[in-house]
Amino acid sequence: MEKNVYPWIGSRPISDLEAPDFLAVARRIEERGAIESAHRILQNCGQVMRYAIATSRAHRNPVADLKGALPPPPERHYPAVTEPKELGGLVRTIEALRGTHTVRAARRISPYVFLRPGELRHAE
Repeated sequence: MEKNVYPWIGSRPISDLEAPDFLAVARRIEERGAIESAHRILQNCGQVMRYAIATSRAHRNPVADLKGALPPPPERHYPAVTEPKELGGLVRTIEALRGTHTVRAARRISPYVFLRPGELRHAE
C-alpha cells in the first residue's frame, strides 16, 4: 500500500475517491506484469473503503464497481505426482526427512489425505 497506493491517492480525502482512481492505481501495477499484486491491492483498497463506510468516513465503496476490470491472474499448475511409480519414491523421501515427531507424523500422513500443509496443521 505504501509503495503502490499512497503516492497516488494517499493525500486525497477518502470520501473523494472514485472507481477510476483505484483503477489507475491497479493499472500501474498491472503494467509491471504484477497482475496478482494488482488484484490484491484492489482487495486491500476495498477493505479500507468498507472500514471507511463503517466509520462514516465514506458513503460507498467505489472499489466494488471494479469487479472484472482487471484480467484474471494466470493459472498456475503446481507439480504433482501423477504416476504410481513416482509415489513410492515420494513416500521414501518423506520417510527419510528429519524433524520433530509432530512434523514427521504430518509428513507421513500428507500423501494419503490430500490436504494443503496449512489445512493439515489445523486439523484435529
